Amino acid sequence: KKGIFSRLSYKIGGLFLKNLFSDFKHTMDYQNYGGSILLGVNKTMVKGHGSSKATAVEKCIEQAYLCHRTSINDKIEKQIEINTPEIFR
Repeated sequence: KKGIFSRLSYKIGGLFLKNLFSDFKHTMDYQNYGGSILLGVNKTMVKGHGSSKATAVEKCIEQAYLCHRTSINDKIEKQIEINTPEIFR
């Protein structure tokens, strides 16, 4: 932001990119997503950000439900089993 306001030509360009910056900010906001899915546990576990607000917590719950409904743990376990060399079993 500091760089954009440093020159008039940059300000004009920034004006044209304002919507792009807004979309990018929305994309990068963790509140719009669930949390991180933790692997290596036998149940569905989603870890949210410590300062999550209600919207982010809701997204975490939705994500956990989707993981449970689609049996993601079983699918991951099967793929690990298929792709693990015999020596490590």
